[in-house]
Amino acid sequence: MSTIISYVEVMPGTLTRKQFDAWRGFRFMVEETSLCVSRELFSSTGMSGGQFGILTTLVETPLHLMRQQELADAMRWDRTRLSHQLTRMETRGWINRKKGDKGATLVSLTEAGRQAQHRAVPRLSQIVKQRFFSRLTQAQLTTLEEIRAALTIE
Repeated sequence: MSTIISYVEVMPGTLTRKQFDAWRGFRFMVEETSLCVSRELFSSTGMSGGQFGILTTLVETPLHLMRQQELADAMRWDRTRLSHQLTRMETRGWINRKKGDKGATLVSLTEAGRQAQHRAVPRLSQIVKQRFFSRLTQAQLTTLEEIRAALTIE
């Protein structure tokens, strides 16, 4: 009878089994919750979670205008991923792109994009309440906030 041994258990300097399981559990929890919320948002509004995030970032920005690289940084996305998403959003009339000073691409929110984001807010709120907040106690939310603060990179 053979026993399967994970690299986690035999390689020096690697995570302990408990650390590995905690990391994997954390990643799956975040990804699964985010994916579920995004799928439900898309099925009810036709807007992906990423598109909502971009529109919300622009809505909250003074003049509803950002350099494309600043938007990529705010979304924590690479330039290629953002560029593809912006192309889709530009086709829908939600954003405009133009060259600014020093060759930077500027992304601006259109009125149609503002309205689309505004229409999606109540549905997203409902989904997040159902998929996230209704499943956690106040103590768990407090702990989650403490964990988020500890992991925030400044």
